[in-house]
Amino acid sequence: MITILLAEDEQRYQEKLSQLVQAEPEFQLLDIVDTIADIKIKLAESQPDILLLDLGLHRENSLDALADFVSLSPDTRICILSLLDDEASLIRAFQSGAKGYLVKGQQDDLLIQEIKTLHLGGSPLSAGLAQKLALILQPKPKQPSPLTDRQSDILRYLALGYQYKDIARELDISPMTVRTHIRNIYDVLQVSTKREAISKGKWLGIF
Repeated sequence: MITILLAEDEQRYQEKLSQLVQAEPEFQLLDIVDTIADIKIKLAESQPDILLLDLGLHRENSLDALADFVSLSPDTRICILSLLDDEASLIRAFQSGAKGYLVKGQQDDLLIQEIKTLHLGGSPLSAGLAQKLALILQPKPKQPSPLTDRQSDILRYLALGYQYKDIARELDISPMTVRTHIRNIYDVLQVSTKREAISKGKWLGIF
């Protein structure tokens, strides 16, 4: 029996997914939760085989707590469920301990199969995400970077979804220094938003 904890706050999808899981003879739905705090409690109590984890729970980013989930229940295989298919969230999720990343809206039979694959040790990815990941990992021709090494490091952290305070902690600098670097990055790359900066950085082969 594969024990599953479902973390989802959208009621219609919550109901659909819970019915789908409970209809599968190999699955046992342990509980349905919709907050980060409740996930931590249930993981510590029940140690489920699988956590199906919505990316955003009541405006909380589940990725921020992913490392805590892994610490509380190391053997639980975590699969992100998201409406978004952006590569920054994908990379950050796997770096933080997720084992799968699926975009909502898949066919029911395919989702069931993906959950079974996850339990067997696989790392299921939605087709579109798999293609994006392949492009990210594909070697790129080296081009001279207009950014300094420190600016390049900060832009890479931005692309992974890190917040200013997290970048500051990783690089052992102040958040104000991070802000200054980011303003300079925008000036050098001639962009005005984080999304544009990340896109330009990819085009230049910085990451």
